[in-house]
Amino acid sequence: MKTGADTGYPSCAARGADGRGLLRRRDRDAVLAVHRNAQRLLKPVPVVNPYARELTFHDSQTRTRRDHMKYLTLIRSVALLHQYQRPAKTVQHNGRAVEYIEVTFERYSRGQPARA
Repeated sequence: MKTGADTGYPSCAARGADGRGLLRRRDRDAVLAVHRNAQRLLKPVPVVNPYARELTFHDSQTRTRRDHMKYLTLIRSVALLHQYQRPAKTVQHNGRAVEYIEVTFERYSRGQPARA
């Protein structure tokens, strides 16, 4: 039978089998409960970013194109998290009202990297 040192796995104490591990798990579970409850308050509302076309990103490499999409997703995520701090807008589409929120320039500019 192999020991922790032989297998590359941490010892039982390091994996949380001791008393400290129990307390860490309880702390983690409490934080997760708060986050899950906060997520339940969010409505699945579409987010529109009217500034997306103005955001410039170098597209010479595949990585920067992926980073650009991640950046736009981050901006939309921040707007979604702040959905109760901004007015909902409505547009008619095919005879139905579609409610959405918009990214605000203040939130957008906070995400902009500093330029020299």
